[in-house]
Amino acid sequence: MTIAAPNWCESMDMPVLNQITHFFDALSVAVVACDRDLKIQYLNSSAEDLLGVSRGSVSGSVLIDIIGKDDSRIESVIRKALKYERRYTLREYEYETLGQRMMFDITITPTLEKFDSFLIFELHRTDRLQRLARETEHLERQKSYRTIIRSVAHEIKNPLGGIRGAAQLLDAELVEPSQRECTAILIHEADRLTSMLDRFMGARRAPKQEWLNIHRVLEHVAKLLLTAGGDTVTVIRDYDPSLPKILGDDEQLTQVVLNIAKNAVEAQGGAGTIGFRTRSESSFTIDRKLHRQVLLIQIWDHGPGVPEDIADHIFDPTVGANPSGSGLGLSIAQELLQRQGGLVDLDEYKGNTCFRIYLPFPDGNSVDVRTIKVDEL
Repeated sequence: MTIAAPNWCESMDMPVLNQITHFFDALSVAVVACDRDLKIQYLNSSAEDLLGVSRGSVSGSVLIDIIGKDDSRIESVIRKALKYERRYTLREYEYETLGQRMMFDITITPTLEKFDSFLIFELHRTDRLQRLARETEHLERQKSYRTIIRSVAHEIKNPLGGIRGAAQLLDAELVEPSQRECTAILIHEADRLTSMLDRFMGARRAPKQEWLNIHRVLEHVAKLLLTAGGDTVTVIRDYDPSLPKILGDDEQLTQVVLNIAKNAVEAQGGAGTIGFRTRSESSFTIDRKLHRQVLLIQIWDHGPGVPEDIADHIFDPTVGANPSGSGLGLSIAQELLQRQGGLVDLDEYKGNTCFRIYLPFPDGNSVDVRTIKVDEL
């Protein structure tokens, strides 16, 4: 796309741009410099990370071809910036790369006359702030639920123990088989309710900290799904083999992935497609801590999706996407991940329902997000 520029924009001064690029690379904000035809002349490291492209692969490409043409506002804002020679900002621009949807504000600035060949695009990602607020609210709600549930469960388990003990004593005194059947039912139901309360109360064992390959965990779950589903279940793998090992609890992580994957199979009527995808993501916040790099596991399926009326509460106890289930699977998965400094949330991947698991790599570079300025997130 070519947009007519005013007279001050007649020549490129590449040497000047080359002199200041190292300053741009030091910035946390994504910066893209284009000529008057919107051909990319430079983008900094933050822009490479945000857009999922490399500097060499897009040099000379038209910026609109990279970030998309779905939003007609972008061309209008560029024209205004060129016409009036002033800065303009486009709010809430949506962009998708590698199956991930993002939203950011774009600030377009015509350069000073000595740099008159360029438009500087600053891309400020905004969905991370929205996600951070949503995550904080969600995690606080989860903690409140657990406190209440554990308190109630403890109060219920005490009389259940008494009922079971009384039934055992009564069973020892009875002779008639029909009467002993009744006490057996009492004991069995008391045990069943106790087991259910234990599930509501969540994991009791602290997670182990051992080095593990996350792909081995995913492959183990894939084998379980294929064994149970046979030819009716298909598993698609998209792994990043360069990912390093993480510190975590093999057993608990297996349970997390299995809970989510089983829900995905059940959502498809017991047969369908499950996808496992692994990547790394930089500068990611989990429970108010900003991590330099985290492991991302995406588990997606071709199911009907999560109903909108429960999407915001999908990880709450007793709430679940599967009407026939108890809703505990996702709640337990969230708790197990939180115990290991991780997080799971609901999103989309290429139009499919997708659960995203985040686990920090043990680089020791996490920072309390409350000490960081908003524009650094």
